[in-house]
Amino acid sequence: MREMETSKFDKLSNLKAELKNVERFYFRLKTIGLAQARNSLVENLPAYIKSRFDLGKLLLKYKRLFKEERGWIAAAEVIAGAIDRDLRTVLRIVDDYERAVQLPPIVLDAMRGQHLDPAAAKNIPILENLVQMPNPETREAAAEAVAKAVQKHEAQKKEKRKAATKPSEMGLEVFAETVVKLFKERFQSASPSEKSTVVQFVLELVVNTLQVPLQELRQYGRPTLVPKPVMKNAA
Repeated sequence: MREMETSKFDKLSNLKAELKNVERFYFRLKTIGLAQARNSLVENLPAYIKSRFDLGKLLLKYKRLFKEERGWIAAAEVIAGAIDRDLRTVLRIVDDYERAVQLPPIVLDAMRGQHLDPAAAKNIPILENLVQMPNPETREAAAEAVAKAVQKHEAQKKEKRKAATKPSEMGLEVFAETVVKLFKERFQSASPSEKSTVVQFVLELVVNTLQVPLQELRQYGRPTLVPKPVMKNAA
């Protein structure tokens, strides 16, 4: 354990020196706030594990001091090495933070109050749901909006899992509900006569293809209530 802590300490110490080398190459003149941004970043880098949002904020503040994109990329590579990640991860953390701060601060506080990191990749769908909602004016409304966005996300994940299930693996009632949902989504705006024609065509195709001796259609509450077909004796 002590060796691991020493290794981490060494990496952070080296990071500070390596960032200074990058700065010497890309900054010809002293830039106000550069040392402060660098030191703040190095000191709070362990927070990467705890809060992607906070780290993204620090990275963006440091990034904005570089006038050239090449300078920021060079610094990002050094930072990536210090946290044992690749360059794309560091760049993505900044992108995720910039996406998150499009939401009002009151909503971001509500997310963090519910232990949701606004910059975590897994929470992007929740952010997208929140963007579509009206901006809340109170903390209570913000907390309620976040809860609704989470519920919507969970429902969306459930629907995706259901859609990914093979028809042969579905329960009979789930399979029936899925078929009905497909009909509703495709023909919701169709005229009554068109719906009637389509439903008749599809049902007759199913019955004839599977060679089911179906003579009439009735609605049953569950599959077990459907009477078994009468089998004719062979001649």
